[in-house]
Amino acid sequence: MSPIIRKEEATLRTTPFGHAAFELLAGIHANPTKLYYQSHKEAFKAEVEEPFQQVFRQVMSALPPPIAAQMETQEHLFSRFLKNDYGRGGAWDFLWGACYTKGGRRTEGAQLYLHIDRNVLKLGFYIGVYAGGLHERFTRNCRAHGPEMLPYLRRVLPETMVSFDTNDTGVRIAPASRGNVRVTWESYLRNPYLLENDVCIRMPRTEVTKATGQALVAKIRDTHVRLFPLVLLAVHEDPMPAIRQYVGSVGLR
Repeated sequence: MSPIIRKEEATLRTTPFGHAAFELLAGIHANPTKLYYQSHKEAFKAEVEEPFQQVFRQVMSALPPPIAAQMETQEHLFSRFLKNDYGRGGAWDFLWGACYTKGGRRTEGAQLYLHIDRNVLKLGFYIGVYAGGLHERFTRNCRAHGPEMLPYLRRVLPETMVSFDTNDTGVRIAPASRGNVRVTWESYLRNPYLLENDVCIRMPRTEVTKATGQALVAKIRDTHVRLFPLVLLAVHEDPMPAIRQYVGSVGLR
């Protein structure tokens, strides 16, 4: 058995993210610089980057064939802490990974993602900021097929479970809201672009630090399986035949 396999199996049995991981993420939030990251590089690798990648790769290997056939699950999945900012020495205060439509890129495609920062682990659906026409197609399909999609989404991911909008940085889990306005699946489907096309489940750090790798992999996989029809809304001009076939094939009817 290879060391990589042993390490991944150990991650599944234990809690991958301890308090040290979130302390490091809080530190880089307060001091988002290359110097801070490099001063704690080995700790970031051991406490955040390696566990994050191991959990996400386990999720990728557990996705059902209809998703694996359409999404890139092997290459260029992960972000880095250090910014490509032409030598200014900045660093991001979060880490994210995503499987995205084959032939595209993380920043361009419809994706199923995982994100960790000092407060939360987020698992959800998003469309990359450089996705161009995908944003328009997704909005058009959400509006056109919202009446058929709404019962499915309410059933498999009730509004009490999900959050909307990438810029919502709080640790709230539910109900979904933006400011003083309650966000529902119905309002999301009317104008997903207003909410940056983002929908996710948030796990606060207190929950994440108690969860085994096996539990995290199961939760992330299950969420991605339920959200995959949103990817199909983004990539198909006529998405409903593919969505109906997918929902039936993975037992989500």
